Amino acid sequence: KHNGTHRVKAAISVCNGFEYVVHINRVESTTLGQAVYSRGMTYLHQEFLRSHGERLVEMGAEFDLEKALAATTHSEFDQAVFPLYKKHLKYDDLASYYADVDSRPYVPNISVPLLCVQSADDPLFTEGDVRPHQVLPIVDLHDNKNIIYFEVEYGSHLNFVEATFREGVSRAQWTFCDRTVEAFFTYVSSKNSSHT
Repeated sequence: KHNGTHRVKAAISVCNGFEYVVHINRVESTTLGQAVYSRGMTYLHQEFLRSHGERLVEMGAEFDLEKALAATTHSEFDQAVFPLYKKHLKYDDLASYYADVDSRPYVPNISVPLLCVQSADDPLFTEGDVRPHQVLPIVDLHDNKNIIYFEVEYGSHLNFVEATFREGVSRAQWTFCDRTVEAFFTYVSSKNSSHT
């Protein structure tokens, strides 16, 4: 998204939907997405408002706190807090905000190595036997020589949890995703240092 001079030498994207409106609509149209992910994201935002909402209103923040706290989907929550986006972030409407947070329009301009890691069993993309590469802008990603799209069979959404069950569940501290990220950045760093 940033044009011009920057210090970023490489980047990674994990379980990215790339098109916010398409992604949130897909999430909210599936049973699992609606019941778990949309509701979960909404709940996390509401937790912040439960702790700080009254204070924000006292400080002059203009939004519908009651509606935000009653929201059951992320879309409903965004509608309730949109006046904050409009006033402080200068968006005319929710659609312009959503368009701005989409990452797909920026894919062709990515000029540093980018590793996109996606899990084939990510429930945000796979309900109804759909695979992520069937709903993501894969052609756009493949058309940019700086991007590597890496879809693995298992990993769920952001988890890539590795665990053993010997004496109860024990989560590995260094997961597949951690090792992949480290290997990618190590490789890019070695390539950059060999060119300087």
